[in-house]
Formats: sequence, structure tokens, C-alpha cells
Amino acid sequence: MGYKISHWYSIIASLQQNFCARFIDDEHQLRKASLLCGIILIGILFLLLLGILAFIQGGLLLGTLDFSAACLLIALFVFLQRKGDIEFCTKAGIFIMFCLYLYLFISGGIDGNAFLWSYTFPLFTFFLLGSRDGILISLTYLSFCFAVLLLDLNSVFINLYDKNFALRFVPSLGVVILFSFIYERFREGYEKAMINSQNSLEKKVKERTEDLRQKIIEKEKAQVAAIRAKQEWERTFDAVPDSIIILDNNYRILRTNKAMVQLLKTQVNELVSQKCYKIMHGTDEPPPFCPYSKLLKDHQPHSIEYFAEHLGRHFLSTVSPLHDDQGIVLGAVNVLRDITAHKKAEQEKKIVKEKLRKSEKMEAIGLMAGGVAHDLNNILSGIVSYPELMLLGLPPSSELRGPLETIHESGKRAASVVADLLTVARGVASKKGSHDANVLLREYLDSPEYKELTSLYPGVVCVEKLDAEYPIIVCSPMHIKKTIMNLITNAAEAVGNDGRILVSTCNQQGNEIEKSKVDLDHGNYLVLTVEDNGPGIADKDLDHIFEPFYTKKIMGQSGTGLGLAIVWNAVQDLNGRIFVESSAEGTSFQLFIPVSEEESVGQDDNSKAENLNGNNERILVVDDEPQLIDIASQILRVCGYRVDSVCSGELAIEFVKNNPVDLMVLDMVMGPGLNGLQTYREVVTLYPKQKAIIASGYSQNNDVEAAFKLGAGGFIKKPYTMNELSQVVKETLNG
Repeated sequence: MGYKISHWYSIIASLQQNFCARFIDDEHQLRKASLLCGIILIGILFLLLLGILAFIQGGLLLGTLDFSAACLLIALFVFLQRKGDIEFCTKAGIFIMFCLYLYLFISGGIDGNAFLWSYTFPLFTFFLLGSRDGILISLTYLSFCFAVLLLDLNSVFINLYDKNFALRFVPSLGVVILFSFIYERFREGYEKAMINSQNSLEKKVKERTEDLRQKIIEKEKAQVAAIRAKQEWERTFDAVPDSIIILDNNYRILRTNKAMVQLLKTQVNELVSQKCYKIMHGTDEPPPFCPYSKLLKDHQPHSIEYFAEHLGRHFLSTVSPLHDDQGIVLGAVNVLRDITAHKKAEQEKKIVKEKLRKSEKMEAIGLMAGGVAHDLNNILSGIVSYPELMLLGLPPSSELRGPLETIHESGKRAASVVADLLTVARGVASKKGSHDANVLLREYLDSPEYKELTSLYPGVVCVEKLDAEYPIIVCSPMHIKKTIMNLITNAAEAVGNDGRILVSTCNQQGNEIEKSKVDLDHGNYLVLTVEDNGPGIADKDLDHIFEPFYTKKIMGQSGTGLGLAIVWNAVQDLNGRIFVESSAEGTSFQLFIPVSEEESVGQDDNSKAENLNGNNERILVVDDEPQLIDIASQILRVCGYRVDSVCSGELAIEFVKNNPVDLMVLDMVMGPGLNGLQTYREVVTLYPKQKAIIASGYSQNNDVEAAFKLGAGGFIKKPYTMNELSQVVKETLNG
């Protein structure tokens, strides 16, 4: 029987501990929770039994209280199971016991012996709450019991306990509380000491275990250190991107890394024991510059750059000695860094710098030429225009007509040279439009200039092959024709009286063009090629052919030295590029010009009006040069216009405020004060539809374009002829 009870107790205790272990890790708390669960379960069982017994004996109130307390304990047990809040459940359980025991003490139970339960209260309280909270709750309970006894002894209605009971009960409960407190303090001290001892022991065991583990690890590390070091060295040796060879004192290769094997495209076993100079240079003796030979003499590291013709690569070779413990040189480590790509990049950088230098040189020359050309155009205006005006008043038989016509033609030829200078300056004020390059090329081939060239070189055959499907480019027709003329003229002079010139056009996409033409962006290009089979251009001259005034011709007989400079600047002005290839078999000039997205082609500027005379329209001439004002005024008066003139932009604005005019002829570049664009901008604020012509020998293109956007309807380049000025005036007035 005793065995069965013990067995069932063990099962219940085990289930109870497993239940509590689900939410409690601390061993002490686990025991406390197990006891609490046991107390709750036992309390539920006994309260139910006592409640039933109380009902049987007629104690309805006591039975109800027992059942109520049992229900509270059941709720508390469920809460503990679900939430695991041991602190709350412990305090709640103590509170329920406190109330229940106090009620039992007050009521006395069925036979007045319920006070005996009070002696168990300190035991549970101290164990569950500890000595500090346990003594507080226990003394509180004792105080309540003492208060009940005082009330009971002094009451005439309640006579449950007598004075002798009170004298025995209070000290006896106090003794139980004291012994429970002493026991709990000893138990806590012992438990704390046990915990400290256990922690100390665990710490020592852990430290000892860690010490042993570290020793084992260090021993294992010591055992594999040599293997790992060898493996890591081999991996590092093979991972280095530079080629490395280890040599002995007889130039023999002892070891090499993967980079060296890949460089030579061979196997390791084919390199070991081979002479290094045999492998690297294909020679039977070390080359004179061999850094290892120097190291064997002075035992010092050496570095050298060289080109290995045997491999076709540039290398930076660095050799460092290998010593034994006594400092004796046993060999060397030779590190070979392939610097072929670096050398190539340096060469390309040098080429780019040279191109930049040439571009800056051309720009500087262009600025100088532009400044000179601007002043020359103003001077030439009188030489070109005054003879023309004087010829109008001379009879056909006058002896002065010949000299004046010669002066006039000389002025026009000088103006043509100045126009070339402006092209070199890339600041010429020219109006661009969409034009068919094939048409412009054919127009030149049908021109008097080309016919004169063919008469000088009758043995030259010029073949045209115009295959460009998209020949529309944004350009100035004059510049393109002059570019074609200069290239064909140079080609004819190169081949002499017996040769062939090929002029062709085609289209190429930027991404399809060969890599050597790296300056080209993506896009569609018109490629204009002029190729001859002459003797070619000497290498020493090839880098200078686009420089102004650099020529191998006889100055004054075959050109001014501006021809190719004009070609280069004209192409640059179109955001294009020019490439030259020359050899003993001939020379080829390729011009890459961006194709226009517009399909419409602009009209030729050379169209002439039938009647160039005016109808007494009022024209204001604005220029800072008195001579140019006089020339323009005389030409316009001869053509039938009323002419007024001022010498500055400020005066022009004041004049038109009170004197509206039909047309303004504006010089673009004037002295201090407002220029032509600024003047016109102020005038259109007064008269938004004011017609104007821009006259200039040299101006920034963006200023001219800005004037066109404001409403300027015409442009004329100085020096101009009477016919040119009257034509552009007529066209502008007619809208």
C-alpha cells in the first residue's frame, strides 16, 4: 500500500514538474512553482471535500466559502498554466490562503478547531515568498489574529475563544513564525552558498575546460601550421598576377607561378631546370641588360624595363636576392610585371596630347587670323566698293575704266583671301542650311574654277562616285565648295600631268566605323573622300599639313598655304572630323560630316531678283566706320532708296524712336557701346516687326543666329559689292 502511494506521488510530482518546466528555467523557481502547483491542487481537493463536509454538517456559509476558494484556486491554476506568471500566482495564492485561514480562524470551523490551519500558513508563506516578504505577511496574519482575539474577548456576542486560548495561541503562532523565519533564512543562506559554490565550481570547471580546449587547439594548430603555411604560400604565390620565377645561382628556374605558366603557354615541368634567358629571350647567353647578372655581382636588388622580342611584350623586371641563415646568396626571386598595356596607354596619351597641342595651336592662329581679317575687311570695303561706284559715272570710252576695274578685281581677290582667313578663324558670320552634298560637289565639278584646273592638268582623270543615300548636311555651301576645291586642287598638283583622282561620298554609322577613328560619336555620317595616286605626303610633313601657311608649294604661284587649314576648320565647324592616310601609292582625305535629320534642302543664296531698284523706302545705316557708312549710303541712294545713317547703336535707337524706317542695315561689331545684336534687340521692343540686315566681316555665329531669331531677314558679308547689297536689301524688304 505504501509503495502504491509513493508511486502515485512520484508520478504526480513528475507531471507537475514537467508542467512547470515549460515556462520556468531557474531551478529554484521551478521548485517553488512545483510546490505552488501542489499546494493549489491539494487545496482544491481538500477545499472541495471540506466544502461537501460543511454542507453535510449544516455549515452553509463555510461550505460556500470552501467552494468559492476552490474555484479561485482552479482559476489561478489555469492562469498559471496559460501565462506562466509565477510571481503573480504566488502572491494571489498567498492572498487566498490569507483570507481563507483568517476566515477559518474567525469562524472557528465546524467544531471550533479550524485555528489549527493557522500554524501551516507561515510554512507556505516563507517558502513561497522568502524570508523578507514571508515575515511581513506572517506578522500581518498574526496581527489580524490578535485583533480578532481582542475583539472576541471583549465582545458579549462573540465568545468563540477564551483568555487562556489567546495566551497560548499567540505565542505558539509567533514561535512557529520565528522558527519558520529562522529555517527560511538558514535555507536561503545555504542555498545562496550552494549557488555560489556551484557557480564557482562551474566557473573553475569552465576555465579549466577552456584552458584544456585552448591547449588542444594550439597543439592541433602547431601540428598543421607547416601544412597550412605551405598551402597559403602556394596559393599566394599562384594568385599574384605578376609572373614570378625562383632562380638558383646558375640562372636555372627552380619554381614558377601560374601567371608565368600562362604567359608562356606551357607547363610547369617544362620550365623547371630551364635557363631563364633561354625562356624569356630565346638566347643562349644572358642579355647585356640582364638584372640577375648584376645581382650576382653586387648581391643587390635590381629593376629594369625592357621589351622581350621573343614574346612581343614589355616587362618591368625586378630581382631580389635569396639568402640562407649565414647571409649567403642562394638565388633570387624575379618578378616580371607585364606593362605592355601601360606602354600602349602612354603612347595613346602622347598622341592625344599632341592632338590637343595642335588643336590649341590652330585655335591660337585662328584667333589671330580672325582679328586681322576683321580689320582688313573694313579696309577692303573701300577698295571693292568705291571703284564700282566710280565706274557707274564713267563713259565706256574713259581711260580710267581699266585701272578702276583692275582695282575692283584686286580688291575682290584680296577679299577672297580674307574670307579664307575667316574660315581659318572659324568665326566667319555665315548662314548655314540643309544642303545636298552630292549636288554641291557636282556644282563645283561644273564650275569655271574646276574647268580652269583641268586645263592646267589635262592628264589628270577625275572620277566621281557619289553613293551617299543620305547626303543632306547642315553647312554653308560656300565653305563646302571651297573645301572640295582645295582638296581636288591639292590632289591634281600631287599627281601632276598623269594621274587619277577619285571623289566619292557614302554613309556610315558611328558604331560601324573602324576603331582608329576614335574621335567620332555614334550617329549617321556622310563620308566625303578625295583620293589620289600621287607620290604621297612625307611623314615629317604629315603632322603639319593643316597648319596655316605651312606649304611645300612656291608661295604666290600655287597657293597661299591656307588651303588645308580652310578644310580642317570648315570640317571642325560642322562638328565633323577629317582623317588622312598617305603612302607611296597615294593620299586619301576622308571627311566625316554628321548627316542632317531634315529632308528639305535650302535654296542657293545666289538666286537674284529681277529688279534690284528700290521704291523710295527709308533705310537707316548703322556702322562705326565713316567710310563704310558712306559706301553703303551711296550704293543705296543709287538704287533708289532714302538713306539716313548713324555711327552707334545708341544713336540708332534714339533715331528710330522719332523716325520709323523701313529697313536697318546693322553692323554687327561696333566700337564702345551697343553692338548690332544689342541694338536690334532694343529696336524690336519699339517696333516688333522691324526689318533689318546684318552686315559683318567677322562675328560670332551665335550673335548672328540670335539676330535672325529676333526677326533680322538678311545677312551680308563685308566687303560687299553693289549688286550683293542691293539684292539682299530687295529680298529683305519683299519679305
